[in-house]
Amino acid sequence: PFSAAEIDINVGLLIRNGLSPVPDFRYNFTPPSSNFVFGDDRVIAALPGGYGRYKEFRAFFHLQDPRLAEPPDQPFWKLKPIFDVVRTNSEELWYLGKHVSLDEQDCGFQGRSALKDKIKFKKEGDGFLADCICEGGYTWTFHFRRDPLPISSLEKDAADLHNRCLMLLERFPFDWNCVWMDNLFISRRFMQWGYKRNVLMVGVARASGRGVPDSVVQVEAKTVGELARVAGTVKVARTADFKILAASIYDNKPVHVLTSIHNKVDMVEKVRKIWDVTESRKRDLEYNRLNVIDDYNNNMNGVDIADQLRNQYRLDGPWMRQRKWWFALFLWALGVATVNAYLLYRRQCQLRGVDEKKVLNHLEFNTKLAESDPPLVPEGPFLADIHAEPEDFLDQVMASEQDPFQDVDASEELVQGVFEEVSETTTVGSDLTSPLAKDKDTLVVTPEVRVHVGELSVTTPLAQQPNTDFSDPSPPIVSMASLDDIQAIEKAKKSTDAST
Repeated sequence: PFSAAEIDINVGLLIRNGLSPVPDFRYNFTPPSSNFVFGDDRVIAALPGGYGRYKEFRAFFHLQDPRLAEPPDQPFWKLKPIFDVVRTNSEELWYLGKHVSLDEQDCGFQGRSALKDKIKFKKEGDGFLADCICEGGYTWTFHFRRDPLPISSLEKDAADLHNRCLMLLERFPFDWNCVWMDNLFISRRFMQWGYKRNVLMVGVARASGRGVPDSVVQVEAKTVGELARVAGTVKVARTADFKILAASIYDNKPVHVLTSIHNKVDMVEKVRKIWDVTESRKRDLEYNRLNVIDDYNNNMNGVDIADQLRNQYRLDGPWMRQRKWWFALFLWALGVATVNAYLLYRRQCQLRGVDEKKVLNHLEFNTKLAESDPPLVPEGPFLADIHAEPEDFLDQVMASEQDPFQDVDASEELVQGVFEEVSETTTVGSDLTSPLAKDKDTLVVTPEVRVHVGELSVTTPLAQQPNTDFSDPSPPIVSMASLDDIQAIEKAKKSTDAST
């Protein structure tokens, strides 16, 4: 039998393999005299029995009693103990902030398993997909897609994907978290279900089938001339109950966004470095970006960071292949736990004001784990929580844990409101929190508006400078309505010019 100390040593060897991977694991147990590159006397001394004992660990290690019958409704039953420990500890040890991201993580597996998914959109390849809630790379909770929900369907009309995500959202300890997601998850109905659970959502949406109103949808240009005409076009709409705002902007392609947190659509000025061919040097390029898109870019990457940190020193390395599907998932869970431990260590150092020079980096932290020498947080005064100071609208909501639209009746009837065009107008960049329509089930759409580009920067194509000439007969426009409306405005403008 294996003792707890031997199991720790073998787990340490797996962590070591992530730091210094070898093509064949047996090379770790060869003396340096016979294998100059991979041989290590410390590994030989750490595990009496050598490579044979490690093979026995791989062959007989189980997380459940193998004598027990596997429940037919729990396909991941063999991994339930470690999944429960990682999930429970991750949720309890991390103070969840206001901005979190929802996305999938992929555990690659090249063997055969009925639970494996065919995955073409990730570098990891085929394997097991888990929907995860992450913050800054920390995997706060997760649930594998092939694992049935432990509770009955939360919304009878929702797909399994959305019910699974709603179950994860209901684990939030606070109200009014803002969840950022991509177009696989986001839809207007999903946002409504989340709002009933005091959760706000933002995401880039698909143009069809996800509840984006037709008045906001932009069609991809087919020619260069058409692209030059529509580039920079912005369309905005929102429900009169202020729960959902829809926006689109035509960059290289049309981008559509649904949000239940933003009450204003505007442009933010950005600067990036580009190479100037004429001057043969780098220079600053100033450009505009839609505020919703800018916020999305800055908050959506929590799961991507988690994948990056886990794959940086992944335990199976680039060569290890798994014949047992559950062992691949065991290594995934162990990798998630080590990354979470590293981020917890970093946060504790930050909260105590520890000098950055004294904080271990990722490599040094994993090295300590592999050596069974748990890293300790240097002593220092414990500072205020990093989420304590409200800075913007969402911060204030999180601080008070109140409905940001508490003056609006949050009944089921309101939540099921539909988009519908009305004649009231507003301009992009104006505050949308004041009601523009009395009907609670209507959509406020900004019709076609010709404005001076110098006053409204969103009207200019992103790659061009604003046109500040009032006499320009065809300044850029913010397209918000149909062609008939455009022709009507052109006709009114001509009659006004003639009378003048």
